[in-house]
Amino acid sequence: MRKVLASILVTVFLAIGSAAYALPTVINFDGLGSYEAITNQYAADGINFENAIALTSWNYSFAPMRYTGNVVAYSGSSSSSTFLFDQDVTYFTLLVTASNYSLSLNMYDGANSLIRTYSSYISQGIWHSMTPDLTGVNVRKIVLSGNADQFGYDEITYNLGNSVVPEPATLLLLGSGLLGLVGIRKRRSS
Repeated sequence: MRKVLASILVTVFLAIGSAAYALPTVINFDGLGSYEAITNQYAADGINFENAIALTSWNYSFAPMRYTGNVVAYSGSSSSSTFLFDQDVTYFTLLVTASNYSLSLNMYDGANSLIRTYSSYISQGIWHSMTPDLTGVNVRKIVLSGNADQFGYDEITYNLGNSVVPEPATLLLLGSGLLGLVGIRKRRSS
């Protein structure tokens, strides 16, 4: 009986401990054309955009392009850009730049109710990371806004829904452990 309990415990601990975590999705806008409206190009990744335009060259003195060939998104003539997700967001971060302005991430749930706001002051000439705490909230929409006429953003990184993904090897290990227990039980009953 002790061997059976030990086998069960080992199988359960191995199954729990070896769960894989999904890698976050990263949107960097590279491959889009200059002044291309960004709308549903990333719908397969669970995100759509409003008030977003791709730029292949950055003519603003307040921040340099991040690297050669980089494409960034910017708000155009609007003072906000919206990110719409098809599932709850469990993690979100992006790089932003503006010219000495305060920018905010306003987070909304599926009913379009404001549930949290994260703000940061953006210094001229620097790309800043904005990473709000999404613990305990169900975010479906994020609006990046501020008192700047225009601002740029890049490298949107996020996780959607439940980020724990069971591995096939874990399921195989669990199944073989259970089969072994059935075999031991049949042998003892014979």
